[in-house]
Amino acid sequence: MIPLLAYHWMGASIYVINRRPHSWEAFLPAIAHVESSNRQWARSYLGAEHGRGLYGISEIAFEHWKWYHGDHWVVKQGLGPDCLYNTNVGREVAIWYLFWLDKYYSNRSDKIRLVLSAYNQGPRHTDEKGLALEYVEKVFDGMR
Repeated sequence: MIPLLAYHWMGASIYVINRRPHSWEAFLPAIAHVESSNRQWARSYLGAEHGRGLYGISEIAFEHWKWYHGDHWVVKQGLGPDCLYNTNVGREVAIWYLFWLDKYYSNRSDKIRLVLSAYNQGPRHTDEKGLALEYVEKVFDGMR
């Protein structure tokens, strides 16, 4: 298991993994490997609404991202759920969602595990049912 320490520096969330600082972007390669085996056109085995693209973004997370940016802006850009297969859009949504979850769990000592678990199964399920430990460990293994 990788020792993790979280702290805030100049308002940005930075994490120390094996004594090196990282932001949530540093987790993206491991997340892409776990979510899609690094396949851009991947779909969740549960169906596209549960995850699509390289980073396995669910339609619920995409809708939340659209709300944050304003539906009118997203529609004007021509971005529907299938835009998540575009790795640049998927990456932007994934980073935004990780930072949003970071704020949601900001006062929790086990924030990193909670954020990764909620990325996988949603914050409501994480809050009600607990951590998705297998998923979190797979992401940590991918960080090595």
